[in-house]
Amino acid sequence: MQFLILVVFLYFNFKFKFIQFRFSKLFGKKLNFNGFFLSIGTHVGIGNIVGVYLAIVSGGPGAIFWMWTFSFLSAALSVAENTLAKYFETDVKGTNAYIINGLKSKKIAFFYTLILLMSYGLLFPMVQIGSLNNILGAGYSTKIILYCTIAIVVYMISSKLDKLFKFINFLVIFMGICYLLLGGYVVVSNFNKILDIFNLIITDAFTYQSIIGGGMGYGIKRSLFSNEAGLGTTPNISSIGENHYLSVGILQGIGVFIDTLVICTISAFIVLLSDNYQQGLVTVYNSHFGFLGEYILINMIMFFSISTLIGVYLMCERSIKLTRNKKIFKLLFVISLIASIYLNFKIIWKLVDIGVIILLIVNLYCLYRLRDVFVKIIK
Repeated sequence: MQFLILVVFLYFNFKFKFIQFRFSKLFGKKLNFNGFFLSIGTHVGIGNIVGVYLAIVSGGPGAIFWMWTFSFLSAALSVAENTLAKYFETDVKGTNAYIINGLKSKKIAFFYTLILLMSYGLLFPMVQIGSLNNILGAGYSTKIILYCTIAIVVYMISSKLDKLFKFINFLVIFMGICYLLLGGYVVVSNFNKILDIFNLIITDAFTYQSIIGGGMGYGIKRSLFSNEAGLGTTPNISSIGENHYLSVGILQGIGVFIDTLVICTISAFIVLLSDNYQQGLVTVYNSHFGFLGEYILINMIMFFSISTLIGVYLMCERSIKLTRNKKIFKLLFVISLIASIYLNFKIIWKLVDIGVIILLIVNLYCLYRLRDVFVKIIK
């Protein structure tokens, strides 16, 4: 499966002439960063910490190399899908804009939206809260933290957009600075091991076990889940603002690099620079930060979850024309958050995996049909 995905993404990169690296197209344009920060906040979730850890434990250190490689390739599709969404935007927003106005297919748009709402609108939030619940463990204090997280999310999605954007912009910058400082501390403290870690990642990436046994697959999966490039989810929020359509696309390509090459790489080095990372993520953080490690981990995961859940809600809300259904969807969204505290989130993970694969297939088909339109746009 991973080889097929790599081939498909390579095809789009050559077809689109590696548009993700043509940053000059941003020069001289006035930019609105609300959609950019919101999409970054949506992508930077629990998966950037827990997901990277699981990729290393399950697929080996080489999974990180394949995560890096795939992020370079997937950025091209992020540019394409976000540019097309803004280019075809009318009263129809996001991914549906290029499906309905570009492909002229309401049936595909309906099917895509249905899968998006089920997988990302209802199941994915359960994964975020469920993962946090799993790390915190059983106890009265755990329930308090979880309900406080849910309360913040519900309050923010009920607020006006201007207030929400200010909150997200602040939260994304705050999270980014904090995580960079944490990662910087770990790297500086273990500077003599950095070259060894790079060597370990690259060497392990090309072993039989990594390529055939799962390392490549885990790396691709982590990249795909982290930046969502190629899924068609990001266009539902990236188009917020008055940016030129190509500027929207290029910004989201940069967002892929920030999310995967920066945030996920920090997570990888925090894990691999710990001598006993096989014993659990809490052990990893305690090995670097002492008794504060567990509390740092909990707080970072909670902040990451809040930004992701807010973004996911807006992503789904903008994917359909919500009038009377807005309150119903919000109610179902909140119920899914609360229910996730008591459900087995491992089963939900598998359902989300299936939803992601379906979204990827449908969106890649749409991008393939519109490939020549995008090539004309970028000339």
